[in-house]
Amino acid sequence: MKKYFRILLVIIMVVTITGCKKSVVTKCSSTMTQNVSNYTVKREYTVYAKGDIVKKIEIKEVIDTKNNTIRAYFEKVNKDKYEEQNKLYGGTKYDVNVKDKVLTTIISVNYSKFDMNKYVKDNSVMKNYVDKTGKLTYKGAINMLEMDGLKCEK
Repeated sequence: MKKYFRILLVIIMVVTITGCKKSVVTKCSSTMTQNVSNYTVKREYTVYAKGDIVKKIEIKEVIDTKNNTIRAYFEKVNKDKYEEQNKLYGGTKYDVNVKDKVLTTIISVNYSKFDMNKYVKDNSVMKNYVDKTGKLTYKGAINMLEMDGLKCEK
């Protein structure tokens, strides 16, 4: 009986010390139509968090236009932007595809490999969205996305 009690006590201590942090997945999306230039941009962000710390954000951006110049512009901008982000801070993977006059960019930012301290140093407004250890908080990420006009739901 004492043996089982010790095992139970050890399990309780391990759970108490390590904590039971809940995983959270939240989707945020927006649609912007630019009638003057004749294109539509749809963005969907998926935020993966453990407790209050963001582990990963995946972004799907779809640009629909019949104008080849606009599509080529966005394709170059996206490639350059995410390539540079990965070079400077790490943790960023992206894929840019054009199919049937639709440009789709998939971006994944893994925050365990992303240099958030350097990013905050280069983008001081980000200090409002990280905790004391320099990790992006779930609340901060959602606030940032909602301020950019996205609608978020768990």
